[in-house]
Amino acid sequence: MAAGIDSCMFCGNHLGSDIDHFRPKSRFPLRTFDWDNHLLVCAECNRRKGDVFPGLIDPTTEDPFDHLHLQLADGRYLALTPKGESTIDILKLNVRRLPEARALARRTMAGLLSCWRSCRDVADKDGMAAVAATIREQPFAVVAQAMLRQAVHPDAELLLRESPGTLRLLRDKELRATLLTPPPG
Repeated sequence: MAAGIDSCMFCGNHLGSDIDHFRPKSRFPLRTFDWDNHLLVCAECNRRKGDVFPGLIDPTTEDPFDHLHLQLADGRYLALTPKGESTIDILKLNVRRLPEARALARRTMAGLLSCWRSCRDVADKDGMAAVAATIREQPFAVVAQAMLRQAVHPDAELLLRESPGTLRLLRDKELRATLLTPPPG
């Protein structure tokens, strides 16, 4: 769900400090040592999730964007499905200043995209690669993925109205090929 270096796979903001067993050890003891069942999460999300299963988005097998819509303007998640609603509610994805941090990540992303364009304008391939790596590895890298996906939505001009230059960049084929991650599964 949340890419980035050592970021919590659920909230994306905090440092991943715990290993969560997505399928709880208490109910699925044979999955205790299954790598596909281990998620890097923060202590808060690990505590909140507890033994909840099923009902949450499994970031290793499901595309979170099938269940959640990120409002870029305010950083809040909207549920698209009951599983999305459960994930937001149980993990408290719209509290703890998380929406504010996602909105900041959106503004940071716009600046990074401008840097990427500047590097491309002077044919600085190393600079372009460095900016792309920074975008993929930042906390809340999920914001970048939401921006890329929403840029091709029919209402993109409305969704990204405050930054038309960013919208043009988000639609750039080279940038999209570099940054857009395929959904899990």
